[in-house]
Amino acid sequence: LWFRVMDPRVAEHFDGDISRANIRPQRRHRYVGAQKSLGGAPLLVVDAEVTVSGRVHRCTGCGYAFDEQSGDLREGFPPGTSWAAIPDDWCCPDCGVRDKADFVTVD
Repeated sequence: LWFRVMDPRVAEHFDGDISRANIRPQRRHRYVGAQKSLGGAPLLVVDAEVTVSGRVHRCTGCGYAFDEQSGDLREGFPPGTSWAAIPDDWCCPDCGVRDKADFVTVD
């Protein structure tokens, strides 16, 4: 039930381009296959190395981490983007449920 409800919401959040979503590697092939079978363009999968330097803000719902030094290019935040520069109405790109206010700072 969870995925039946949330998958369309996540797709809507990314304007239908799920290549921008941070999908667990174990599930990525499922979503990529589904999009290709629907006639979508081939997805560009980029493996990014996670750095744990600087201030990190973690989603309390799913554990997604936003590192200020690394940024999140899929969301349009280049490296060095401060947490204060993130819009208040921004929500977690992984679960699409938690808002910026729900994130906690990890030291």
